[in-house]
Amino acid sequence: MIRPARPDDLAKLPAVEASAATTFLAAPGLAWLAESEAISAERHIELLESGITLVAELEGAIVGFICSEPLGDGLHIRELSVRHASQGKGIGLSLLEELASRAASAGWPRLTLTTFRDLAWNAPFYARLGFEEPHDEALAPELRTQLRKEAEHGLPPERRCAMVLTL
Repeated sequence: MIRPARPDDLAKLPAVEASAATTFLAAPGLAWLAESEAISAERHIELLESGITLVAELEGAIVGFICSEPLGDGLHIRELSVRHASQGKGIGLSLLEELASRAASAGWPRLTLTTFRDLAWNAPFYARLGFEEPHDEALAPELRTQLRKEAEHGLPPERRCAMVLTL
């Protein structure tokens, strides 16, 4: 079941993200991401208040979430995470589709995100859903800034890209 996150859900989200991040253990050069710090419960409160946060619940447990916030004139997906044991079952897709539906209903013209170009569960996954990577000259300044910040935090810029879905 996909539903809007409630304040009492937020403390559970960092553990979901940490579980999801173990997938990076199998990604050449990115295993360190499995040990990186998840979004804090405090930051999740900010995201809940400014954007849209949804959770996927299965048998009473939160197995996935997607959180977003305004960035430029779009709604930016800050994180999409599904517990490692629940991956590959369409939960991430369901979260993303519900977010797109709610964002469109709220009047957002587009969804944006940043991701890895070369990982099957990143850019290729989003491209199958209609996200496009803007040409460099068409990249919005706020997405350019986001990619720069990610590089400053150690994410390899040559492997990262921004993507946009027009709603």
